[in-house]
Amino acid sequence: MASDEDDKPTMVIDLNALKRERERKEKELASIGEDLEFASKPDISLPGHTVVFFDHGNPLPFSPLAPALPAGHDYHFTAALPELNGWIKKKTPLVVVFYYDGAPQAINQLCAQVRLKFPWVQVVLAAKNLGAQKTAAHQASPAGAAAYVAYPLVAEELARALHELEKKAA
Repeated sequence: MASDEDDKPTMVIDLNALKRERERKEKELASIGEDLEFASKPDISLPGHTVVFFDHGNPLPFSPLAPALPAGHDYHFTAALPELNGWIKKKTPLVVVFYYDGAPQAINQLCAQVRLKFPWVQVVLAAKNLGAQKTAAHQASPAGAAAYVAYPLVAEELARALHELEKKAA
C-alpha cells in the first residue's frame, strides 16, 4: 500500500531547459554588441555626464533604484538597444551601467566593444561579490570597465565611482 508521502505532488526542475534559456539570453545580449553603431569622434562640448542604466534582460533591473540614486546626475533607464544606441550616437560624455552577473560573457563582449569603439563612453559594472583581485583582473582585460560598484547599488558608492570618473575625464 502506498504511503501518504507517495501521493504528495513532486516538483521536477529541468536543469537542461534552464541552461538552454540562460544560453539563449546570453546569446541575445551578446548579439547586442554587434548592433552597436560605430561612430568616429565624440563631441565633448557639453560638460558633465549622462548616466544610462541598461536593464536589458536583467533579473534585477536598475529602474526600481531610481529614488535612491545620488543627486547631481542625469539618469536614464533603458532596456532597448535602439535607445542605448541613441545615447551613444550623441557622442557626448556618457556613463553606461551594466549589471554584470546577469550574463557575464555577453556583458564582457559589450564592454570590450564599447571600450574599443566609443572612447567617450565609460562603462560601470554593477556586480555582486566584488573582490579587489577579481576587479583588478577584469579591469586589466579587454572588457575592463572604468569603474565597479556592488549590486544592489548603494548611493554613496555609486556617487564615489561617478565622481572618480569625472575626475579622470577632466
